[in-house]
Amino acid sequence: MEAVPSDVAYNRDLILSLLRANSSADSFIQPVMMTTARISQNANSAKCLLPLYEEIVGRGAAIGEAHLAIADCYKRGHGAPHDPEKALYHIREAISLDHEPAKWFYGHWLLNNDGLSGKLAVDAEAALKIFRELANSGKDPSTVSLAAADAIKLIIAGKTAQNSSSAELADIDRFCMRTDWLRGMSFSLARFYSDGIESKDFNGPEFSKARKFLVDGLNSGREDERQKCMSLLEKWNALPTETKLTTFSDLTLTEKTTLASIPIILAFWSIVGLSLLALVTAISAWAALVIACVAAAIWVIRLFKR
Repeated sequence: MEAVPSDVAYNRDLILSLLRANSSADSFIQPVMMTTARISQNANSAKCLLPLYEEIVGRGAAIGEAHLAIADCYKRGHGAPHDPEKALYHIREAISLDHEPAKWFYGHWLLNNDGLSGKLAVDAEAALKIFRELANSGKDPSTVSLAAADAIKLIIAGKTAQNSSSAELADIDRFCMRTDWLRGMSFSLARFYSDGIESKDFNGPEFSKARKFLVDGLNSGREDERQKCMSLLEKWNALPTETKLTTFSDLTLTEKTTLASIPIILAFWSIVGLSLLALVTAISAWAALVIACVAAAIWVIRLFKR
């Protein structure tokens, strides 16, 4: 057997021992979760673990992650013979187990069916439906974020805000709140909201959303995205102005005097507060002494009356 990373070898041996012991399905979840990334990255790891994964699910273990890993290997011919039918079978099994990453992958297979040899037709509408459902009601944060970004891309493709329905615009607003990938499509969103507007007042309210996305795109991790956003903002003469930090030397004489007097004012009122506290404490001590003397006198008077 070809060499595999030590962690893969450890989990392979663990899975083998669990299979020999006829362990419960739940026993396989952790070693599967620990090795799926390795299968995707390394063909030797895939060759080593894929037969074990197939035996696990063949015994009825409902582990969506295992089905998805098997599907990916057969689709790509990665560590296994290329087999579109097996790929589709296993990804649909994962989906039947409500495995959200599998749903997201299937959505992308519907957009790009390379490796499926015509067994799955391209269907952007069906893909959008999957992404919408994940973005609206998914439970896995990473999958929700990815699906929301994909849904936005499909909704705005070839459209503008001017010819989109109110439902589509509401979806975009909602999905923008649910994805961490906006900066990678800031320019596309800016064009979506600005194209078709007749006004040329690029600093006006009609362009406010477009400007917001362009400014946000200036912080994108992609250089090409930053450059496109910068170029359009320059064309619109709408580049954000830098906010200058105010220093002490920038203040007026009155402001400097007021600022300098704050420590003196604080010190003064601290002294006043401490003095009042001392006075109250002294008065309390004398009052306690007077009360004690009065009580003693009353006791003596009552004693003589007897």
